[in-house]
This record gives sequence, C-alpha cells and structure tokens, in this order.
Amino acid sequence: MKSGWRGEHTFKGGWGWSRNSAVPQGVGANLIGTFSFPTNAAFVPADARSYPWRMQIRLGQIEFDQRDWRTNFYVQDKWQVSRLVTLNLGLRYDYQHITPLATDAFAPRLGVAYDVMGSGKTLVRGGIGKFYQYHQLNVLATLLQSAVVGPAYVYDTGQVASPAITGVVPSNVCLQPTGASGLAVLSPACQTTLSALRDQVNAGGYTNDQPTVDGNRLLPYLWSFSAGIKREVITGLAVSADYVGNRGRNQVAAIDINEGPVGANGRISRLGVDVFDPDGVLVPPASRSTVFRRFLQYQSREDLDSDYNSLELAIEKRHANRWSGRIGYTLARARDVGLITFDTNPRGDYARTNFDNRHAFAMSANVDIWRGLSGGVVFRAYSGYPINETIGSDANGDGDNNDRPLAGVNDLTRPILSPLDASGRAIRNGIDGEKQVLLDGRIQWIHRMDRYQAGVFLEIYNLGNQVNFGNPTGTRTSSNFMVPVTAGDPRTAQIGFRLIF
Repeated sequence: MKSGWRGEHTFKGGWGWSRNSAVPQGVGANLIGTFSFPTNAAFVPADARSYPWRMQIRLGQIEFDQRDWRTNFYVQDKWQVSRLVTLNLGLRYDYQHITPLATDAFAPRLGVAYDVMGSGKTLVRGGIGKFYQYHQLNVLATLLQSAVVGPAYVYDTGQVASPAITGVVPSNVCLQPTGASGLAVLSPACQTTLSALRDQVNAGGYTNDQPTVDGNRLLPYLWSFSAGIKREVITGLAVSADYVGNRGRNQVAAIDINEGPVGANGRISRLGVDVFDPDGVLVPPASRSTVFRRFLQYQSREDLDSDYNSLELAIEKRHANRWSGRIGYTLARARDVGLITFDTNPRGDYARTNFDNRHAFAMSANVDIWRGLSGGVVFRAYSGYPINETIGSDANGDGDNNDRPLAGVNDLTRPILSPLDASGRAIRNGIDGEKQVLLDGRIQWIHRMDRYQAGVFLEIYNLGNQVNFGNPTGTRTSSNFMVPVTAGDPRTAQIGFRLIF
C-alpha cells in the first residue's frame, strides 16, 4: 500500500489469545518409588554391599488443576525506503498469566537490506530482534505440588555413603529393603513409615522439607542479531558470509536458597529458615521449626545469561544448466549455565551448552539427468555435541547428582578427562563428543501428462553406511564411561510413488 511517508509500505498486524489448561492433569511421577544403587550388583539381603544408597517416592495428590492464558499482538511494516534500501520494522507484545511480572514484554524488531550500487550483485543485510519465551505449564505444576505446605510430598532419603564401599547397611529403614532373586522391594518397616507420612500429607498438615516456591520469575527473552554480505561472483553463483548471534536474558532456574558455604569436608552447609527467610515471607509460622533440606525458588538472574556466536559461510549456485548446489560451513560457540553444582555460584557452571556444535559442514547438489529423471545428494559433517563428566554421586550433599570430578580428590585412580577450572574442578561439558558424518541421496522420475503427474522416487539414507556413534556416558562410576554403546541408523532406503491429478 502507499502512504504519506517516503517510499512504499506494507503493513501487517495481528492479535492472539490462547487458554492453556489441563483440568485436571496427572503430574505426579515416581508413585511406586525408586531405589538408587551404587553398583549394578544384584541385591542380596545378606550382603551389605548390594544395598541401595538412596530411595525416593512421591506421596499425596497426583492430579492438579492447571490453568494459564496467554495473549500477544504485533505490528509490522515492510518499508521500501528506496530502490536500494528495504527496512522491516516490527513490535510485538507478549503476556502470560502464570508469569505476573511479565507486564513489560515488548519486543522490537528491525531488519535492513541494502542493494549496493543498485546492481543486484551485492547485498548487505542485517537485523536485530527481541523474542520472548513463555513458561511451560510444568512450572505451575511444580509450584502447586511442591508448596511449603501442600497436597504432595517427595520423600527422599538423600544419598548416603556407598554401601558397596563401606560394607555397612544404611540406617534408614527405607534403605533396608527385603527381596529375593536379586530384586529389592520395600520393607514392611518402610511401608509403615511411608503410610504415616502419606496420611499426614493428605490431612494437609505436613510441611514439605524440600519445597519449591516462586520468586522474581520473569519471561526469558533472546536478543537475536545478524549482519552479513552476499555477492554474485559470476552469473548464477554467489558467496555469502554472515555473523549470527544470540543473547539469552532473564533466564530462570530453581535455586536452592537454603544452600550455604562448603565445609572442609567438601559438603555444603544449610543456612536455616531464619537466614534465607528472615521476614517470614516464604515460610508460614507453623512451619518455621522445620529443618529444611533444599528450599528451591524460581529466580531470574543475570548470572544465568547465555550467548551464541557463529560465522556462516556459503557458496550457492542457482538452478541453471540442469543443476544447482550449495556448500555451507558454520563455526559456532554456544554457552549457558546448566546442571548447577553450587547454587551459591551458578556462574561457575557457565560453559558449553548441551547443543554446542563447533563445526558444521554441509554440501548438497541436485541434477536434472534426462526427461523427468533427476537426482540429488546431501552430505553433512558435524563435530558433535559435548559430554559432561560427572562422578556419579552427590559428593557435595546438595541433593543433586551433578557433581563433577575435582583434582586431587576424584583422580586418584582415573585421570580427569575434562579441562579444569580455576578451582581444579572439571568444567561442564568439557569433553568433545562423537563426530557425525552423513551422506543421503535421492533419485526420482516424474512423468507429466496434461493435468496429471505421476512419479516414483528412491531415497537412500547414510549411503556410505557410516557408523555414527552416539555420545557415551560421562559418569565416571559407570562401566560404560566413555564407551560408545549406541549408534545411528545404518544404510536405509525407501521407495515411493506419487500421483497428482
């Protein structure tokens, strides 16, 4: 459409609203309980070394009424400023009911394309935009079922010293199972304990000693930006180079606000309710005498920020002289905070993301062979996702199993494979994963007759039958530590027929 502004404008706009609910939805898990064993040895009641070192089970209500509604609107203008310059201007607003602090979620966007000298051979392009992400309903589910005084409770013995090493039966009755033929089952004493706890929870008078509460939870957002150039070097053949970056902000994690300093034994201390909740905002008076273990709070924090940077190079040939093709290479680095070791310092786990793929190469070609017969191939090679090296136990006593090996402590019998941080601990995701190489092919024949079209095609995946191993486990106590035990699909093929009329 035309407007009073200089140039030509194309305006768009829209509004959306959705009601997201599950009434009711079963969110309870682990309803029959889970034993965790330090080894894979069969359970033998007479052998203390075969006993579990942790047991967990959910008690109480398992279905919850979850409701959420979301709304958004946007406006956008594609502005042809001149024959050489095109701008894309936009603004979006998002709101989510279960995130009440997200009232300022305005997201601007700007894109620009500049045809250098008007020749159509060189294009300079770039853009920046802000993108919000809604919280999933499982956040609400966790807050409902893990309240300080709530209708559900996760009984957790915590991880004790390994019976396989100490040779001593754990003192907790729920870590003293009965059983035969190598299988462990809950003992009558444990069942009695759990039944009493369940009755207290169902009566509404039991304080959860590992609750999850809400905090300054905001809508996470991403600043995404790019800049690049594309140049036609000869007719039909172009090269391009682009920088693409992302910055994740307002990232949210469940932080244990009851976690204190680490003692000389390497285990964390507990602050107590009078330290982490001195004003009584989070814990009601009737529950303040409770000895809390973990006390998790959803928080938006700067030290959870993430970032991504990449350089993308490409050579493209448009379809001409019966063939087309593309070669692309991406050099990237993605970092975030995940699997937090010490909640007092989340930034200590800032490292490669689980999906960090440093090098990616792709090449494709399509050829018109003869009278409706055509074929194509796609080749891809990736450097692989990283592996996180862990010790397989809760050494620091925080209730999580995310502990990574520490020099001088965990490398006495096996060296640490990951690089170390300043404290001598293995960095998160410090081991390079398995490389992936894939070659796929397709050949098809299409016959056209008036308004009808018939075709047959053959697709072959992993043409070279390359063995692409999956990442092995990084858990040092596993017998499969750094041993690949899975692989991608071998060579497979499918044939199909298509009729269009």
